[in-house]
Amino acid sequence: EWHYLWRLCHHPPRIFKAHQRPVVALAFSASGSQLATGDDHGNVKLWELPAYQPLGNLPPHDDGIRNLFFVHDDAELISVGAEGKIFRWDSRTCQRLGQLDNTAGQLTAAAISKDGALLAAAGADHRVQIWNLSSHTIQGEAQPLLKPVKDLVFDPSDEALYVGYDNGRIRVLHSASGAEIPSPGLIVRGLETLFVTDAVPCLIACCA
Repeated sequence: EWHYLWRLCHHPPRIFKAHQRPVVALAFSASGSQLATGDDHGNVKLWELPAYQPLGNLPPHDDGIRNLFFVHDDAELISVGAEGKIFRWDSRTCQRLGQLDNTAGQLTAAAISKDGALLAAAGADHRVQIWNLSSHTIQGEAQPLLKPVKDLVFDPSDEALYVGYDNGRIRVLHSASGAEIPSPGLIVRGLETLFVTDAVPCLIACCA
């Protein structure tokens, strides 16, 4: 009986061949019924879960995929390419719905708000832009610093955006406008990735 219960709680990992190139981005839909995967050549594929059956391939980006996000009750997929293009796709038909206007050049990082209403992305020119995903327009922009952005993450309330830089500095911005929020000088050497926790609001910085 113990072994039976243990097997119910411990499923072996599912391994399947998704791409010919290394996978660099993935996203699960909120319902758990779809998986999106992207590789370093800009290819994006959609999969039906839990069967892991292919649903379709999206026309590729010109460079590797930076991020993938499901939004609008999983009806839409956003693909962020390193070349600077941000596309909107119908996640059911794989048809392109449009493109977000990015003026910051190549993209180094991107993040989606918890409610799926805002998208933030950092460009090679060190600017951070914030889009409203209902109007598909830029609603805020942060003045650039001298260092490249490593990662972005919205706080659990979606009112603030944390921005981590190559020199370890962490900056806090208003989600609505991109204006800087005065905060203690946060510096984390070797910063690579930022996370936030929901149950107990907390910012976690992972270092190299």
